Amino acid sequence: MLQTALALNPPATDPDTPAVVVFGLGTDGKPRASWFTKEDGAAAKAAARKMEVRVLAVTSAEKTALALRVPKGRIFSSGKAFMPLIQREVYDGLNKLAPAEKPKLKIVASSSGDGKAGESSAKDDGKLSEATKNAGTSLPTDWAHITGNSLVLAYSPDDEAWFEAVVIGAGMGGSFTLKWRDYPDEPTITCKRHELALMFPSKDAAAGA
Repeated sequence: MLQTALALNPPATDPDTPAVVVFGLGTDGKPRASWFTKEDGAAAKAAARKMEVRVLAVTSAEKTALALRVPKGRIFSSGKAFMPLIQREVYDGLNKLAPAEKPKLKIVASSSGDGKAGESSAKDDGKLSEATKNAGTSLPTDWAHITGNSLVLAYSPDDEAWFEAVVIGAGMGGSFTLKWRDYPDEPTITCKRHELALMFPSKDAAAGA
């Protein structure tokens, strides 16, 4: 009877719990942060992008305990978030638990297979070629040639930007398992072939094509 009652009336989850923490340093150099519920998570992330501060998704007991040590936030009409002062040790803990920041790239990419390739800024060209050589990866010249160890561009919804990723496996239905080239400690991702973007091949590869 008890199990039936629970099935018909599952216990309600507390909506007033941290789902996202927005944190960073103020113009005075002092640490500030606030937490937001799942309902306000999207608005909080938008505010963080606008304010150029960091975001921590609260996905574990450790993160929850840390989140509860900062004030609950709110979003102003300007789209920015209320971020009060917090203790330095709490800020350091948030920094430790938050994923490494990915450098933004100026990317022009298409996932529709129309032949447009991803483009990084000229400033990164030398670093990219060296990283590709050292990692033993290859730059496919078209979508059909994407295979193991191919270096491509994949979209990160959390960052709303494209980043270099290395194909580490192929699955059913034209899907691929990839890891972020510059962030190997982050979880792998799965993308369909048409969801990936190609990078310009090196000058040597282009000349030999």
